[in-house]
Amino acid sequence: PDLLVDMATLTGAARVALGPDIPPFYTDDDDTAEALGKAAVAENDPLWRMPFWRPYNRLFESAIADLNNAGESGYAGSITAALFLRRFVERAKTYIHLDIFAWTPQARPGSPRGGEAQGIRALFALMIVVAVVIAGEPSPQEYRHYRVRSGGGDDYAALHEVIRRRLQRGDVDQQRVEHL
Repeated sequence: PDLLVDMATLTGAARVALGPDIPPFYTDDDDTAEALGKAAVAENDPLWRMPFWRPYNRLFESAIADLNNAGESGYAGSITAALFLRRFVERAKTYIHLDIFAWTPQARPGSPRGGEAQGIRALFALMIVVAVVIAGEPSPQEYRHYRVRSGGGDDYAALHEVIRRRLQRGDVDQQRVEHL
């Protein structure tokens, strides 16, 4: 695939490093990282890029197995977990790992205590951008038409409808969209 995304909470180390409000994400693709970072800001869905720090791959070495899934030390837990998962990504052009806590420990406006959809709004905004790149930018008239039909003010619903209609008409290569 062109893009592979996983969201997981593996070690708790990200929460310790960044707190409960800012999940880290990992990718080697600078353009994707920039786009996801911008989407996170635009959606008020904070994310923080962390490195796939290759020297930490040595922490997976084992005297008795091909691979040790947990390093000998407790250091760099979020990074080593991301590196471990990345070892199993073979054919994706771009890989993104989000190390999510997915829990709001204290209620605050717009975010009740409990399960939290961290990173999902930012990822959805990124997918809309990708879809627009594939389907082409809607004309102002086309965009206004679908924005009005969606009740006004809902940019994503309008863009989704533009892309859906173009797929129905055959204006977009369906295989390329499915490949993403």
